[in-house]
Amino acid sequence: MRKKNILLIALSVCLGSLSADMVHPNGCKGPVLCTSNPIIDSCGFTVEVGLILEQMRLSNTDVAFYRNDNSGNGSSGNPTNFREIVNLNFNLEPGVRASVGYEFDHDYWTARADFEWLYSKASFKNTVDAGNYQPTHMPYLMDLTVAQEPLYQSINASLELDYFLLDVYLSRGSYLSGMFSYEPFAGIKAAWIDYTGARRFSNATSATNLSTSSSWLNKHSVDFWGVGPLIGMNGNYIVCEGWGLFSMTNFSVLFGEAHIKDYFGFVSNEDYPGDTLDRAHQLVLCPTLRTMIGLQYDQDMLYETGHVTLRAGFDGRYYFNQYPIINRVAKSKTAGLASDLRLTNGPETIENGSWGMLGLLLDIGYDF
Repeated sequence: MRKKNILLIALSVCLGSLSADMVHPNGCKGPVLCTSNPIIDSCGFTVEVGLILEQMRLSNTDVAFYRNDNSGNGSSGNPTNFREIVNLNFNLEPGVRASVGYEFDHDYWTARADFEWLYSKASFKNTVDAGNYQPTHMPYLMDLTVAQEPLYQSINASLELDYFLLDVYLSRGSYLSGMFSYEPFAGIKAAWIDYTGARRFSNATSATNLSTSSSWLNKHSVDFWGVGPLIGMNGNYIVCEGWGLFSMTNFSVLFGEAHIKDYFGFVSNEDYPGDTLDRAHQLVLCPTLRTMIGLQYDQDMLYETGHVTLRAGFDGRYYFNQYPIINRVAKSKTAGLASDLRLTNGPETIENGSWGMLGLLLDIGYDF
């Protein structure tokens, strides 16, 4: 009996020592796979470069109304006219990604910095036979009756955007099971976004107030910078040897400032006020959310002293309360008879729009 007890105790100790080797930082058991940033050596640098293909979506980028007068009777079935909002549409544009990280020799901790840059431009240009374009966010430089609001035949509008992003954070990899690893992180997000836009309307058809050679020009620029806390989570699910799925979600609140410049003026042989330039500085609190999901391949190289990673997936992000513009509001007043309704200059306000990006990403990384 004593010999049997001794053998059982020895077997238990052996099994315990084997299972102890399989315990990971969070106490779960499973084979040593990859964290979101695979660790081959105890410590070392990781480098990634990549390409992003993103399409912008911005609010407050409407430039004009397109009016279609069809001489209706004003009833619901036969309206007098209808208006369609003309917006700027961004194409799918390429950008670059680069990151560098350092994996510490302790409990899967990693320090990392990610950088991104993207340039995008949207435009709209068209000319119609009749004056059907009416600017949005336009100044009313004179009293105009409703029937005499100026319409234009030609429109040429554009909006350019330079986007820079820097995320610096500290993460720790861990395991839920032998197939799934997760990596929470926290740090700082910084962003700088520069907007430059222009609108020109030509060939006015409201001959009562404007000559047919009149043009209306508006240029605006917004220079935004913001910094704030960042939290997020990386995930990695191993499907089979070398192949898996990856995900990333992060949330940040950027606190910064927007510098706004807005110019407008008429070019005409009529007697109209000259050029006007408005400037404004606005403090901005901008929550931002981002998520990625896709397919990943990783493999040991050079006798397990290095590791290469390839990723392809979808990328989406959204910036709330981010794109400010100066909105010139027309107010109405009654002078004399109630039917004599005129439009005059109203208060100038700053309106904040939101914008998002949706696209694809391709990354290649190496762990030294």
